[in-house]
Amino acid sequence: MTNAYAQSTVANDRNSVEIFQFSSIKNQQRAYYLARHLRCPKCQNQNLMESNASIAVDMKYRVFVMVEQGKTDTEVMDFMQQRFGEFVLYKPKLEHKTWLLWFTPIVLLLLLVWVASRLVLKRQPKKD
Repeated sequence: MTNAYAQSTVANDRNSVEIFQFSSIKNQQRAYYLARHLRCPKCQNQNLMESNASIAVDMKYRVFVMVEQGKTDTEVMDFMQQRFGEFVLYKPKLEHKTWLLWFTPIVLLLLLVWVASRLVLKRQPKKD
């Protein structure tokens, strides 16, 4: 019985999200922007607007409601991060625990440039 209730609730939430009425175009645009910048925890590489997973539908609905309640973008993003972890942010905050994530590409690029320059210099004929 609980399972049927849960399925019914998800279906009702999905319909609620699809026909959600915003009080203004500005709120609608802000809510869509936020939902596009939050990652679905189940789908991993889809944002909330692209995903049809039940958790994404619930999260999207929550974003819409929070925007209508007058919450700021920061409050919405912080709430989602607290609830689902930093994984839901496409652009994680620059903190000591995310340095590796942010700086590894830069270090690898610099290493690649250094190796390429060494190879080019090595191949040039020596001048006597």
